[in-house]
Amino acid sequence: MVDTESIAGNQETVKRVHGELKAIANDVSGDIAAVGQHFLAVTPSKIGIDRKKIKPF
Repeated sequence: MVDTESIAGNQETVKRVHGELKAIANDVSGDIAAVGQHFLAVTPSKIGIDRKKIKPF
């Protein structure tokens, strides 16, 4: 879990961090999903994220 609340005021930084985490997840055949407004879940390969079970905050 990655908390992005501290950078939420800077959309450019949020986009850059999200892009970097997405690339990392892709490199390891993992998964990434938003959980609420300020959290990202990042998982390694063979561990998926069930987006139907993610509940909004």
